[in-house]
Amino acid sequence: MTPNTAISAFSYLRAVQAQDIEAAREFTGVEPRMAELLVDAVERIVVPVTALPGP
Repeated sequence: MTPNTAISAFSYLRAVQAQDIEAAREFTGVEPRMAELLVDAVERIVVPVTALPGP
């Protein structure tokens, strides 16, 4: 995952959260694999950062 890809995924989420449908459409138009990118971002960024240490 490149830095630009990660930025696009999080920008898409911010647009959805802000209910900016036009911006969200633009992100999915540029990157039709947005769903896959979101899963990839979660696996590579969110889970490792938020995982608690321990068993």
